[in-house]
Amino acid sequence: MVRIKLWLQYVIAGTPRMPDERAVDAQLDQDVRPAPPPERTAPILISGSVWSD
Repeated sequence: MVRIKLWLQYVIAGTPRMPDERAVDAQLDQDVRPAPPPERTAPILISGSVWSD
């Protein structure tokens, strides 16, 4: 999918060519997404007390 997106950017820019592996790897290195927060399945213990949502 990254390769297709990069190719489309090249086409729009007027230089239709297939992106090389370095360009694809560089784009993949930039696509960092945060992980979703963990689900709370148990109460949180803080200094012997119980805290829950």
